[in-house]
Amino acid sequence: MSTVSRWGYGLVFGLLLVGALSASADIGKRYIARNIAGIHSEPDAKKAIATLGLNSEVSLLEVKGDWARVSVTGWVRRGSLSDRPVSETREQDTGSSAGHGFSYQNVAFLPFIEGTVKCVGEMTNSSGKNYEMVFFKLSVYNRGGNLLNTADILVEDFNHGETRSFDTYVNADMSDISKYRLQFESSYP
Repeated sequence: MSTVSRWGYGLVFGLLLVGALSASADIGKRYIARNIAGIHSEPDAKKAIATLGLNSEVSLLEVKGDWARVSVTGWVRRGSLSDRPVSETREQDTGSSAGHGFSYQNVAFLPFIEGTVKCVGEMTNSSGKNYEMVFFKLSVYNRGGNLLNTADILVEDFNHGETRSFDTYVNADMSDISKYRLQFESSYP
């Protein structure tokens, strides 16, 4: 075999290899959109064989129903993936009044476990009254404005003029939450 032929075969092989590598890159870079996503040996397998954390980069290899095969040699629920890293905050409803002289600020949503999101923030009491307990309702909505779920928030020993931190957990997928609303529910006394 001549040097030119070997060079020609080498060039063709190199181009095929580069083409194969770039084709595999086109499969799709994705990021884990939950705090923890279980890796399963097969779709619908009850037990996870491993876990990946929030914003872990994976390559999407195949989609089968609600499952996606990723390059870590396993499966994650398709809803656990995002096209880009997930932000920890979501758009809030207009204004920050929770009603009855209470307002909220610095609200953030943090992935917790699959299907559950932690909501943290601060509530200010400008009601002119001191309370032993104040109850608020968190409502989360998707991009279409549909209610996904609600969660209760309790702030204890909440005096007029104070700003207090709060946290709660809501059953919803982080990637589905687009908007939220916080509102006063009740108080004692």
